[in-house]
Amino acid sequence: MARVSQLAANLEQVVESLAELLIPDSATMLIGLAKYAIERLESALEQIDDLNGEVDGIVQALNMLVFSNIVN
Repeated sequence: MARVSQLAANLEQVVESLAELLIPDSATMLIGLAKYAIERLESALEQIDDLNGEVDGIVQALNMLVFSNIVN
């Protein structure tokens, strides 16, 4: 469980970095990267014990990042 928590903490830092780098010039590339990360994480969720929902929370944060930039 500690490994999943550490993974989630590392992923959270990546999501925060993506959000900080999200500017109009790079939005298309970063949104594509976020979508790819969502696919990979959803696949990983099938094989890890995310009982606390930490990694799922990261997937939701990435989805919100993508959605908020598609809407805007």
